[in-house]
Amino acid sequence: MSNAEEPVIEIVEVEPVASEPSVEAHIGKPKKRDRNQAFWPILLILVGVILLFQNLGWGMAQFNWWALFIFIPVAGSLSAAWGEFLKSRTFNGKVRSNVGSALVVGTVAMLLLLGADWGRWWPLMVITPGISMMLSGFGQVDALKHKNIVALVGYNLWVGAALVLLGAGFLALMLPIPSMTGYLDSWRWWSGPILFAAFGAFVTATIVCYRNDWNMNWTTWAFVGIGAAVGATGLFALFNLQWSLLGPVILIAVGLIVLSKIFIKK
Repeated sequence: MSNAEEPVIEIVEVEPVASEPSVEAHIGKPKKRDRNQAFWPILLILVGVILLFQNLGWGMAQFNWWALFIFIPVAGSLSAAWGEFLKSRTFNGKVRSNVGSALVVGTVAMLLLLGADWGRWWPLMVITPGISMMLSGFGQVDALKHKNIVALVGYNLWVGAALVLLGAGFLALMLPIPSMTGYLDSWRWWSGPILFAAFGAFVTATIVCYRNDWNMNWTTWAFVGIGAAVGATGLFALFNLQWSLLGPVILIAVGLIVLSKIFIKK
């Protein structure tokens, strides 16, 4: 008997076929570029609506349509802030910086758009930078590794809050707000925010000294000097002293601080 031929089995390699992207992948979320490009037609529509109403005599005569273009950098700052927040998931320095810039520029754009009286609403240009400084004061810096930087960032909170208080007081007088006007007119109220900033400098100096095991370094002395200079200005404003004496008083105070630093170091 002859042996039957054994069947030969050939192995054919089949290349994997790339799966086509699903319909959902094509639909997805709109690209960031598409979202940003939508700003321009919306801006043109708003300009057209304002011009149409003005030309038809339907009001909006006080609107300065050209001020809408100032919102372009505002939209850019807000878009950058949102993109950075989605990327880092934290309210970091870039997010705060962009939000603060958008707030300041947006306030200017809004006042110009509405044709507001700058003689009455100028305190907003003190309040919004103050809020921006307060935002920058919420730093995310390691206090153990960067003690001096943390102190500088933290002092922005005090200065920003002082600016907000100062602007709010002037705004209450400019509008005016009856419940506040009588109280503010009863004393030299603007000295309060100045003294508040001076107090913040001394508090910051104490914090820095504590973090350095109660050693007075250059940062501590710098904040003591700032507190002395700003505090002297606030006291002159509070007691209505002769302003020509302020410069010599500040120089004497700074000199005494430097001498104290020399003697303490020895």
